[in-house]
Formats: sequence, C-alpha cells, structure tokens
Amino acid sequence: MVLDSRLATLRSNFTFGACKAVHFCALTPKQSESVRLWRNHPEIQKQMYNQEPITTQAHRSFIEGLQHSTARSYWAVFDDGRGIGTMSLVRINLVHAFAFLGIYINPDCFGTGSGTKILQLLEFVAFDKLKLHSLRLEVFEHNKRAIAFYERNGFVREGCLHDYAWVNHAFHNIILMGKIHA
Repeated sequence: MVLDSRLATLRSNFTFGACKAVHFCALTPKQSESVRLWRNHPEIQKQMYNQEPITTQAHRSFIEGLQHSTARSYWAVFDDGRGIGTMSLVRINLVHAFAFLGIYINPDCFGTGSGTKILQLLEFVAFDKLKLHSLRLEVFEHNKRAIAFYERNGFVREGCLHDYAWVNHAFHNIILMGKIHA
C-alpha cells in the first residue's frame, strides 16, 4: 500500500512556498509549448545529451509516455503563476530509495534564484513526499556553473564518467553528484 501511494505521488502536483509543480501530463497546451521552447533554447539545449531541437510531436509523444511511468516524472514549475523552469526525477527506484534529478530554467529567469527554488521544491517532493534516501545527478564536466550551484546546495562529487557522452563530434566527461537525505 505504501508503494502504491508513492507511485501515485509521481503524477501529483505539488506546492512549496510560492512555487507550484505541475506534472507534465496536467499542463495546458500553452504551458506544454512553453516548456518545449525553454528546452530548445540554445543555452539549455547545449547542456543536454540530446542537443537536437525537440519537435512539437516528439514533445507530445514524450508526455504521453509519462502517463503510466513508474520510473520517471517531470513537472513544470511556476512561481506566483510565472513559469520558471522544469524539474524531473528519473531512474526512480522506490525499493532502494533513490532517483536521478534534472532541472532546467526558463531562460527568461536566469539569474533570478529560480534554480534554487526549483531544487528546493524537487527535494521536497523527493525526500518528503516520495521518502527517497538519496538523489543523484549527471552534469557535463565543463558546466562549471551548474556544478558550483549543486555544490552550494549540498551535493557532492561522487565520480566521473570519462568520455561518456558523444556530443558535437567529441566525447565529454560527466560528473556524478549526489546528496543523501539528512
């Protein structure tokens, strides 16, 4: 029964402070298109494994695939009604109580503290609602800004996947980072 309630949580919406996380499956068409446009922004796109633009149809298909997933969940985050970015939990393992996280920010919100708000909301969902023990993430080694952000927020480097990602005709190292719930 506990596992069933945690699985239902994966498709829930959440509020934490002034921020609200809306599951991708519950977004309006306009909100969904905003998320797609954020993801396709050059500053966001260049930090992804897949750096190809996401088409409208591919985005719709991706969201449809989330409807019954027990291993991944994505939310758009709104601060006082304004879309500030997205957050995700993937490779969710409720038995071993861990997941990998992902966030990206609405490019119009760079430098506003939105990343911190999104991460706080994501940790609330992961640790308080899903009762996970740990969060992990992968980040390009050259993304110094993101690494510093995660370190400021209590994540530690746990390893390096050397020449792991083939992007733009070159291999790139990926830094593994993690945080254990206190």
